Amino acid sequence: MTESKQKEITNRLYKLEKQNRHMKAGGLIITLLFAVLLLMGAKDESETKTFKKIVVERIVLVDTAGKLRGSLGTMDDRTIFQLYDSSTKIRLQMTVSDKAGMLIINDSNEKNRLYTYASDKQSGFGLKDSNEKKQLILSANDDNNGGFMTIYNKTNEEVVQLSADEYGNGNVGVFNRKGKGKTLTPGP
Repeated sequence: MTESKQKEITNRLYKLEKQNRHMKAGGLIITLLFAVLLLMGAKDESETKTFKKIVVERIVLVDTAGKLRGSLGTMDDRTIFQLYDSSTKIRLQMTVSDKAGMLIINDSNEKNRLYTYASDKQSGFGLKDSNEKKQLILSANDDNNGGFMTIYNKTNEEVVQLSADEYGNGNVGVFNRKGKGKTLTPGP
């Protein structure tokens, strides 16, 4: 091979290597641009979104382990909000309907222990024992007499009543388990 031919081949090889370096650099730049665009389009899972309206029949809350911890939904004419403990037992329930609202707090055995309610004509508060027997009820009615309190014995019989009469006087009733006893009312 002649010297001029060898020089020509060396020059061509040099140009090819230079073009190859430019293509590699161009490919790297294009790859980096693509990666940046991809990352810019990726969404963070913790990102907050604002919506004007979400329509669902039920919302279910779960903890990080996927266990049921709460729900909000509708049933017939009622809206029901429930919170669950780690054993998925209902511990708190709030119910709202066209007629009344009620809040119930349960023990760890899902027994109703405390409740409060309100309707257009009556409101009240109650405490129950672990067998869901009434122990105490406080209520107010629209009879314009004022409040009413009833205390129950262990066999779920009314043994003490406190109330107000239509004249605004206080009444106290104390009874044995057979319903016999005395009612004290203020006299003239």
